[in-house]
Amino acid sequence: MVDPLTQVKYMTTAAPCVNRIGEVVRNGNKDKALGKVVDIQEYIDSAPSRST
Repeated sequence: MVDPLTQVKYMTTAAPCVNRIGEVVRNGNKDKALGKVVDIQEYIDSAPSRST
């Protein structure tokens, strides 16, 4: 997703897939960083991350 005002790219993953804000989300092989978690919203089971 891209914020239309700031043009910052974001991705969303399930909240159980991350442990804390600031954690780096990696691809399935763990060899490429995809983004850093910027928020965790457990009630809607999401963890928005700012893409790198």
